Amino acid sequence: HADSLSAAAEAADRAWGEPTVLRGFIAYRQSRLAGDAPEANRRIDTGLGHVERALGANPKNARALELRGSLRYWRWLLHLVPDPREAADLLKNAEQDLRSAVALDASLAGAWSALSHLDNVKSDEVQGKIDALRAYEADAYYSSADLIVWRLFLASYDLEQFVDAVHWCDVGQQRFPKDPRFVECQLWLMTSSAEAPDVAKAWQLVGQLGELTPAQRWEFGKLKAQMAVAAVLARDRSVDSARRVLTRSRGNPQLDPAQELLYLEAFVRTLLGDRDDALQLLKRYVAANPERRVDLAKDSQWWFRELRNDPRYRQLAGTAN
Repeated sequence: HADSLSAAAEAADRAWGEPTVLRGFIAYRQSRLAGDAPEANRRIDTGLGHVERALGANPKNARALELRGSLRYWRWLLHLVPDPREAADLLKNAEQDLRSAVALDASLAGAWSALSHLDNVKSDEVQGKIDALRAYEADAYYSSADLIVWRLFLASYDLEQFVDAVHWCDVGQQRFPKDPRFVECQLWLMTSSAEAPDVAKAWQLVGQLGELTPAQRWEFGKLKAQMAVAAVLARDRSVDSARRVLTRSRGNPQLDPAQELLYLEAFVRTLLGDRDDALQLLKRYVAANPERRVDLAKDSQWWFRELRNDPRYRQLAGTAN
């Protein structure tokens, strides 16, 4: 048992922090695999206990700081701190730990990766891309390299850095050919000015996605992919076809609790010039996801640039004054 070995090593040499940190990482891993929130919380507490001992011995232990930041961030992601002010402090402290860790040791790919995820949660795509790049540079063969490459694609696409978006989509296809995300990225590239719309290729990619996506995820995945095809059709000026695909690609709250398909349809409606429909869909989306309102206010939100001066959009985005 890994924890028993680490405990023995820790007991043998209290000044050597590595076994203590390892025990903390084991607890963190167990918290990620926990069956319910109370068990996850207990494992997080165990991990934090190990971390405090390691930092007591050496306050500049970069791996211990990475671990404490990761444990705090995981607790925040699981909504285990109900008080909003305490939760905000927890997130701030998690980021501080992770930034301190990489300042001490820039090779910590896991800390850079956690930071890139945290940046995205804060809707800071620019910093998210920078931190994801640092993770990839620190260790291109890090165990979560597929996630890092996917984040680099998404950040590049969202920031309209389409040369980079094409690059990371290509890297993903070459390194992870069986990963459906790197088929999906080819589809999204055609919804932008990165690539010319090719309707036949778009449907072909949907077929490939269906083969690579696990069956239980395909019911929703298919609707999402068809929304992307509708965007390709809109760019191809096949307006009637685009509207037909939209109509048959709508979900329901059971299949799509986050109402992501409303947001995607709003994008396609904007491409089609269906402004009233787009605004109505965004209104429903923000009602279901009030925390995403901030995304609509950002200058980098190119999907809805044509709606930005509409008073109804500005009211939705909270920029009406």
